[in-house]
Amino acid sequence: MRARAAKRLMAETVNELPLRDIHLPDVSLWWPPAPGWWILVILVVVAIFYSKRLIRWWRFKPVKRLSLSELNRIRDDLNTTGNEQQAQQEISVLLRRTVMSYYGRNLNASLSGDKWVRKLEQLVPVVCFSAQQSDWLSNGRYQRESYCDIQSMIDSCERWIRALPRRNINVSN
Repeated sequence: MRARAAKRLMAETVNELPLRDIHLPDVSLWWPPAPGWWILVILVVVAIFYSKRLIRWWRFKPVKRLSLSELNRIRDDLNTTGNEQQAQQEISVLLRRTVMSYYGRNLNASLSGDKWVRKLEQLVPVVCFSAQQSDWLSNGRYQRESYCDIQSMIDSCERWIRALPRRNINVSN
């Protein structure tokens, strides 16, 4: 019994001690944010950055790839139909569209003749067209009958398109 009385006495003494209540820190609702919020902010910034690039790429697909696929279509049409005159016209249009897509319409749409051929040669660091092909590019399109080895012309156009620089910053609508 004595042990019980001693325990009871100690329990009463402990309960009578003047202890302070639990002290909680001040609540801050917004700062500093939890690590999950930092990760979310970084992901949103990265998504915005890449979405602009993705939208730009989607709107202006790489000109080289599209030009090469169009050139392959011209080559396939030539092999099936054998119409060289139509292929020559389509090649001329393709080259003009490619130049305007790369460098804008303002100065390039009005070029013709030797200025047009010089512009094509300026855009790439290598010589892609022979003298006969350059002559055809400057004047052959406007003549009723002009001879150009169409297969070698297609190969030269492919070399020219592949030699274009990788940028397409000034893409016009």
